[in-house]
Amino acid sequence: MSPSTIKTYRRGWSLFNDFIRIYSISPLTLPISVSTLALFVAYLHKKELSSQSITTYLSGISYAHKLSSKVDPTSHFLISTLLKGAQRLSPSYDLRLPITVCILNRLVKALKHTCQSHYQEKLFRAMFLFAFNALAPCSKITSCKPSTRSFI
Repeated sequence: MSPSTIKTYRRGWSLFNDFIRIYSISPLTLPISVSTLALFVAYLHKKELSSQSITTYLSGISYAHKLSSKVDPTSHFLISTLLKGAQRLSPSYDLRLPITVCILNRLVKALKHTCQSHYQEKLFRAMFLFAFNALAPCSKITSCKPSTRSFI
């Protein structure tokens, strides 16, 4: 697992421990009962966490159950129904706006102030213009994998 995933799962367990302490629920043993987990989902929703955050924290609980070869209560019908309800009660909206020609021009002009070299400026300019005109997200024209090609 990546360090950020571990940190997120630990945050979920920390919230679960807070929940157990606040509501004086018996000490934690795996598997966690479906009813306890349902109350935890309600607790997180009451704390105004997004349904995506709740789902992510439940993934950490699910992962612990799977590692311990225990029955996973997060896959229970009641839990999935609660998650759908939480999503309907507080839907999240994508706040990102589409890139317009005006914004694209401003991005390209800003490259001379943000890039470390002339080469980088031209590279990013080409990528931005290509992605915009090809209607392609930048993730489709970039790669995080090390290159296997050798340039001679």
